[in-house]
Amino acid sequence: MIFDDLIACLSNHNEQQWNADLAHITITCDPHNRRLKCLGLLPDDLDAGAYTHLLTTLRQHQPDISKLLIYLRAPSLPAWAGDLVHEACLSGFFAGTDAQVLAAFLDPERAVASNDAELTAIRSAAEARSPAPAPLAEGYQARSAQADDLDLLIDLLRRTFPDYPTPIDPDYLGPRLAEGSSLFEIIDDAQGQPVAIISAEVDLTNRNAEISDCATLPAHRGRGLMRHLITRAEEAAAARGVTACYTLARACEPGVNHAFAGCGYRYTGRLVNNCRMPTGWETMNAWCRPT
Repeated sequence: MIFDDLIACLSNHNEQQWNADLAHITITCDPHNRRLKCLGLLPDDLDAGAYTHLLTTLRQHQPDISKLLIYLRAPSLPAWAGDLVHEACLSGFFAGTDAQVLAAFLDPERAVASNDAELTAIRSAAEARSPAPAPLAEGYQARSAQADDLDLLIDLLRRTFPDYPTPIDPDYLGPRLAEGSSLFEIIDDAQGQPVAIISAEVDLTNRNAEISDCATLPAHRGRGLMRHLITRAEEAAAARGVTACYTLARACEPGVNHAFAGCGYRYTGRLVNNCRMPTGWETMNAWCRPT
């Protein structure tokens, strides 16, 4: 039974960061962001009693985790999900089937977005934008990243983000760039220096891609560079067989939300206090678009 395997996995993993694959479920323990993610659960994998047992096991064996995320493979919610917060729907995430993103907050304080009114205003303004093409501004050149661009990518990410939900180092980014699971696109300025980047994190099994690592140096913002990169990242992902793209955009940053809305993405929910960023916990807006 998948539930028994899930409980055994939570009980037996004592290391800080780990991944485990159980039949159709992938579990990721992420200590940096103090969250545990269960990807691919089916509605029949749990019932109300099993869900309660799951939380009890999580508290006992993973005491530093304060948020449980379940990416449920289902068009609608089962009865046992009533005890969780339905944060978002990622359209077509599982090879055409939607992912219902459910959350349990083991620390009640993490469930509250302190600047909710501000975040709602930013999202509403972004949703009001009409999609429009974003030609590349004069004086810039766009290209796909190669393996020897690794140091340039790391430098630009570090200059943009003092803290980040994933490691900004060669050991993490290097293999992803080399194997093609992270498709990076770059915009260079007139001097040939990278000033903006983006990545498509490709999941070939589920035929989706997360558009991520959106970084533009301050002196080059406001010129539509990110919207141009979003389109390039989508095209690169589609060429690999991806059928659905999504992003989890910083809810407090108007620019990135406006960029995705301007590229035709649809707002589908909000993940509260989902990851660590330079200002502490940050809430992320989910935006989705088929390729």
